Amino acid sequence: MPKKKKTYYDYLGKEDHLQKSVCDYVWMRYKVRPIPLNTEGRKTKFEQYKFKHTGGHRGIPDVLIPKPMGKYGGLFLELKADGVKIYKEDGSYYKANELHHREQAEYHKGLRINGFQACFVIGFDNARHVIDYYFEL
Repeated sequence: MPKKKKTYYDYLGKEDHLQKSVCDYVWMRYKVRPIPLNTEGRKTKFEQYKFKHTGGHRGIPDVLIPKPMGKYGGLFLELKADGVKIYKEDGSYYKANELHHREQAEYHKGLRINGFQACFVIGFDNARHVIDYYFEL
């Protein structure tokens, strides 16, 4: 049986698919275009250089929903695929991605101090719940 030719779609990861679903949901439900911030960590050496040289920073969330609601100037979401664990029951980080998640949480803290809402969301159902809650403010 011949091997199926890969398409660009086949190279996307779980978080890429989640990001598309989240952006589509926000547009279809609330008619607001989310801004994907494209901070994905997997980059060539040149892409890493360009990212830092042009102002990129580790910890920046994946998506911005540029709609002020309530007391917030917008909603930043750090998307995680279903099954990803960030915090243990005691509030500490899982060791596998501790530094990465700690940097993201610190960045979220700075965004909240400056009038935005920012949080981790794990999977589409959690993302949809957070988005719907935000738009009810």
